[in-house]
Amino acid sequence: MAGRDSNSKTALRRLMTEYKQLTSGGSPDGMFTAGPISESDFFTWEALICGPKDTPFEGARRLPAVPVQDEIRPALIPPKQ
Repeated sequence: MAGRDSNSKTALRRLMTEYKQLTSGGSPDGMFTAGPISESDFFTWEALICGPKDTPFEGARRLPAVPVQDEIRPALIPPKQ
């Protein structure tokens, strides 16, 4: 159980870092923004995705909820099956 709690803390730190990057610089193309739905639940995010200019999707907006796992697995270790 202690390992899972440690992974949750690591995941939370990473999410907070990525959220700061998004809010300070925005998305590279300006077509989306994302962040946690509330400060009390950093593991459920919402994203606003805007349709690209000069396409049939221009002006379209999508606001999906994005659940985030509370564990971070090292990139070189495949998930357990």
